[in-house]
Amino acid sequence: MLENQTNPVHHEPFSLPELAQDVCQKFQLEAKQKNITFTTQFESNSAFVSADIALIERVLENLIENAIKYTPSGGHVCLTMKNEKDKLTTEVTDNGPGIAEADLPHIFERFYRVDKSRQPEQEGTGLGLAIAKRILQLHDSIIHVNSELNKGTQFSFSLSTSIT
Repeated sequence: MLENQTNPVHHEPFSLPELAQDVCQKFQLEAKQKNITFTTQFESNSAFVSADIALIERVLENLIENAIKYTPSGGHVCLTMKNEKDKLTTEVTDNGPGIAEADLPHIFERFYRVDKSRQPEQEGTGLGLAIAKRILQLHDSIIHVNSELNKGTQFSFSLSTSIT
């Protein structure tokens, strides 16, 4: 579906912070079991966004799942949303191992996995970030990444707001 556009993106206005709270609930237990502090920070006056709610839910799930998966016990994951002009910017930040600079240009490629030898216990297909990138492209948005080894990673994207 994401590649061939046979199913169009269904834009509708919705509260992204409300969707994010629902998605975060799915990961609270996993974070707690791994001894990871998982927090959210939303501006109280966040505008609605116009997007495909199911696809944006998938983006949030993929980003949060990765953050929790790669953050060690005792670490921290934070989901933040802030208004910026006519956009709502979402950031998923962790203090995990980070991503090497040499890997950054490739992390959105299908089936690419960062340093497979470092964490053999980490399972995954290497599709989550490629899917998130494609969904955001369908919404005329770009996913950004900032990462530093041994300090953590931040993924961010912005969606257009709509009048409520």
